[in-house]
Amino acid sequence: MSMSIAVNSLKQIVHIDEVERGLACACHCLSCGEAVVARKGVLREHHFSHQSRTASCFITPESVLHRYAKQVICEAMGLQLPPMPGQAPASEDTSSWWDFEAIEEEVWLDGVRPDLVAQLSDGDLFIEIAVTSFVNEEKLARLREKTARVVEIDLRECAHQAIRVPSESLRAFILHAVQSKHWLVPLAGEGAEILVEAAGGDTEALDSFAGRGLPRRFVVEGMWIDAWLLPFGALALRSVAYSPSVVQHLKLLARRFGGRYAPKYRNWVFALWASEMVLAELSALELQGISPLITFIPDAGQASSSSP
Repeated sequence: MSMSIAVNSLKQIVHIDEVERGLACACHCLSCGEAVVARKGVLREHHFSHQSRTASCFITPESVLHRYAKQVICEAMGLQLPPMPGQAPASEDTSSWWDFEAIEEEVWLDGVRPDLVAQLSDGDLFIEIAVTSFVNEEKLARLREKTARVVEIDLRECAHQAIRVPSESLRAFILHAVQSKHWLVPLAGEGAEILVEAAGGDTEALDSFAGRGLPRRFVVEGMWIDAWLLPFGALALRSVAYSPSVVQHLKLLARRFGGRYAPKYRNWVFALWASEMVLAELSALELQGISPLITFIPDAGQASSSSP
């Protein structure tokens, strides 16, 4: 397998088309670090080869993408991020650019190693880059012990589409595509006391949200998911009867939109800024199953007996 990428003298990932021919490329193998030669002849496909003429190293596209994402963020010294859970956007543009004072790669912190640690004036931000594997519960628990802010960047689609690395389009996506970034810490509702078990106890709050069709019952895979507004302004979801597949849908929504599960009330809680996106996703899931819509107002008895 030929190598189309290497690392230049500045430790940047470069493509064979971007460098000079031969040893003048001043590049090294991305995998083993050996000096490479840029083979740019007429007959064969352009590629890098080890100066020692040993076999080419096998480098997975996912590993290249993961490394390139770290390079891009470090070079930019910043990142476009969605609003943190619990913080209302200041304008119609719900995202904002975060400038970093410093940034480090793969720093070991007492048993846990974030992909990137960005330093800001008000504390650190941990950045996790996901291509094939995502932060599991064990790692997340350790990350939470070290910082109050962790964001995960989902690059699965970039890997599936085989976007060229490096490229300006990929660089722009990594830095500015907000839909690929999800807050792992904090989660929606953290720092706010959940004072009610059901929205039915606060009709004023429900009326203020009537324009968005709440309260509402969705039917996904034949199971009911109730949605309503909590008095302090967060969106709540509940699976009326337990279903492993429906719970997986809710977990995915929580990961994507910064939601959290509140065991005490058996609700999934989302910040108000994410409500429209969450409801749109539920509507899409409902349409896939061709399920009827039922509007409802949950009562206190139902709120105390249902499962997530």
